[in-house]
Amino acid sequence: MKRALFVILVFFITVAQAQTVKIPISNDIRERNGKQFYVHTVERGQTVYSISKAYNVTINEIYFENPSAKNGIVVGQKLWIPTENKETEIRKETKQSDFDFFYHIAARDETFKHISSIYLIPEKYIRMANPGLKEPLREGEYVKVPVESAFPVLDGHPVSTSSEPNTIEDEARRFSATSRKGDEVPKYKPPKVETDVPAYPEPKTESKLKTVQTTTTTVPGQVAFNPDIPVIKDYRHVVVMGETLESIAKKYRITVRQLKEVNPGLLMAAQGQRLRLPATAYVPGYSKPETNVKTKTATGTVQNGEGPVVPPSVQEEKKTGGQQQKPGFYYHKVKKKETLYSISRLYGVTLDDLYKNNPGLSPRIKTGQTIKVPKKKIRTNYLLYTPPANIRLKKLAKMYGISYSQLKSYNPLIGKKVYAGQPVKIPVGRMAWVVPVEEGKQKVKQEPSKPEVSPGPLATCRKKARNRYKTYKVALMVPLFLEEADSLDLEQFMTKQQSTFKPFRFIKFLEGALFAADSLRKEGINLRLYVYDVDNKLTKTANVLSKPELREMDLIIGPFYSASFAQTAMFAGRFHIPIVNPVTFREEVVTDNDNVIKVKPGLSWQKDIVLSVFQHYYANSKVFLITQTSYKDADKVIAIQNGIEEVMPPEVAVPNSDLINVGFGVAMRDEEYTEDTPLQPYTFEGNTVDPELLKSFPGDSTRIENNLIRINYMADSLHPFERNASVLRNNLVIIYGDNKGFIMDAVNRLNRLTDTFDIKIIGLPLWERLSNPNYLQLNNLQAIYPASVYVNYDNPGTGKFLEGFYAKYFTDPESWGILGFDVMNFFGQMLMDYGTSFEKCLPETEMQGISTRFRFKPSPLNQNSFENSYWNILQIRNKKLIKLPDFPDYYQDN
Repeated sequence: MKRALFVILVFFITVAQAQTVKIPISNDIRERNGKQFYVHTVERGQTVYSISKAYNVTINEIYFENPSAKNGIVVGQKLWIPTENKETEIRKETKQSDFDFFYHIAARDETFKHISSIYLIPEKYIRMANPGLKEPLREGEYVKVPVESAFPVLDGHPVSTSSEPNTIEDEARRFSATSRKGDEVPKYKPPKVETDVPAYPEPKTESKLKTVQTTTTTVPGQVAFNPDIPVIKDYRHVVVMGETLESIAKKYRITVRQLKEVNPGLLMAAQGQRLRLPATAYVPGYSKPETNVKTKTATGTVQNGEGPVVPPSVQEEKKTGGQQQKPGFYYHKVKKKETLYSISRLYGVTLDDLYKNNPGLSPRIKTGQTIKVPKKKIRTNYLLYTPPANIRLKKLAKMYGISYSQLKSYNPLIGKKVYAGQPVKIPVGRMAWVVPVEEGKQKVKQEPSKPEVSPGPLATCRKKARNRYKTYKVALMVPLFLEEADSLDLEQFMTKQQSTFKPFRFIKFLEGALFAADSLRKEGINLRLYVYDVDNKLTKTANVLSKPELREMDLIIGPFYSASFAQTAMFAGRFHIPIVNPVTFREEVVTDNDNVIKVKPGLSWQKDIVLSVFQHYYANSKVFLITQTSYKDADKVIAIQNGIEEVMPPEVAVPNSDLINVGFGVAMRDEEYTEDTPLQPYTFEGNTVDPELLKSFPGDSTRIENNLIRINYMADSLHPFERNASVLRNNLVIIYGDNKGFIMDAVNRLNRLTDTFDIKIIGLPLWERLSNPNYLQLNNLQAIYPASVYVNYDNPGTGKFLEGFYAKYFTDPESWGILGFDVMNFFGQMLMDYGTSFEKCLPETEMQGISTRFRFKPSPLNQNSFENSYWNILQIRNKKLIKLPDFPDYYQDN
């Protein structure tokens, strides 16, 4: 690493010395192929590099427009240089486009068909996304690669969204987002509706249809898990000591086989297991929904429990508005974690069948969405899928929502990789119409399928034996800004540290990651790191995404900048590669992309922290919630307010003796007060109190309304606080905002009132990012705030890390180096312990890093992505920043 840094430094010096010729911008502007260009005449001493810097374009852009320049330039040569550089051009394209895509940079004579085979995308969509490009493609052309959500848009069926809010929180969220983006109203996303109703098979007429039965073989003692069997939602049986599968089945009036069919890999009962129960089980006190509901089937009318019932997830020929829907279709309500691939398999249809019958259908289907599925008769119990390019069998199984073992049992001759054009048998689900062949024709031989035996959730995440022959490939995308070497001031660089020099800004993150990788290799993992210089330029991002080796990565860490990360996330999603964002708090990272792992904790988890702090330290306090405005982040503010109001007592009992003493204090402010002067009524916490009346009951208590007071600081300042604050108990003030001016003004005003009131504050959402706050005032108010990082320098492990880092790099790691180490160390351990399928084990794995704790949960905003749910709770007290202990009720259950 030291040698690499030395080579980089030499490169900087060499290039900086070469950048000495000042180049004037040409006044000769011409048009070619609909674009404007400067026509630059090469003069003595000029190089392609110096010309590119003068015109703010890349060397590749000059070579693309002037292919002969690759062989060298000569004095007097005319160079066509675009007036708008490629970076500006593609940024406009990404912002103005009505569909999502990332860029591929074409090789010489490359075709759309070849690009289609690389990204496993139908060729027609790549052609439709690039109407201005012609084949064969020129080397260096930027080709848009649309993601699956773009297909309906390219087909002319844009996905419609509703702008009407569904709840108060939705309205607040829209209002909050609009306030940040001017007049732009974000797309409304309807709330997810979870359902556990299975898709039952379509009832068939006995005289006409017969289902072809497939034979299965089972291992003794094992029963294949059947995901189509309905279970009792939100109910689990917890195994206690002495119970057996037989006794549990008997308790719920079911068979052992039925119990095994709804619990993957269940062989025996173990204490502490949580077992699912089939919907037919008898649970005392549990009433099954929609009992005695008559349902019309192909064989007549039956009641629940008397025959096959078509549940809400599959509604055939239902009536709407007095008119019957078209016959010959199922109407499938999407369940949680279903995909178009899994739905097509369930009914034995193709994706084209679904798109054709659902105009505007997006691949990003949502829970609760209804999809029209054509009834289609097939004569085999499988579908044939022919991949356009090479794909791993595991990825194919994931696409169709089936286990790898089941897919392998249908395709025993196929290895781990399926090659382009090689047909694969996809077993269909229970909704498929499998019919026998007609008489006189040869029957299709049904291949027996092995039972699907899926391990239970605990078994899935058991640490694997380390495979010393397996090499894990990890891409590190760190902004190094290596092309900006000409900004290096050699004299200043040699005499003092250049902390603001961009190439050195994130170098410590890279050093920390490399340091962690070395430690992991000593533990036995074969780790190969690929380091890419990716910053905020989309041109550089596109160049990296076009590298063939990137498609084989097991993990991508970075990029750091939002636009580059969005492009890379779409690329990673195309190849099912987990991608880690280590630096951002932005929620769009998880809402806009799947397969994202967000290291910085989400703001949605802060509500539970506030409730825990309130219940542990300030349960008897008068509570105030101050916001800068009434609309900014209104959804999160409302969630915090509702959470506190649910747990705070509606009334508090205040001793009359204390209220009488307050009355005396109020009366003594009057200069004419004497001992015989009667006490006058006064306002206490917004309630009127008559101390003279209380004198008759000095030993009793008075119940006072205990309301949370919401304050719009921009409109009301602190006046509502002064009118409602308590002089007898603590006042907890939650300040929600990210504007330093607002925060410090509110803190300053509260400090002035501490002589009268006992005040403590909680700061949200991201006070850790405040630069140079007034720590003395925050100390007076014993400020508490959540933080994404906290380094305990008294910890022996921290000291050992700092010593090792300094010995290796002769410098301190600082915050970036610690973050790089933590991120690489955690995900390296996950790869080492669980392999490439580590994502499913994230919710069950915790690890304490140097700067924070890693506790990943599915994001509340997108269940297909993960974010760290752990916030360090910090407090400024006794002029020190301390970390409060974790609260078990929050940190174990969230």
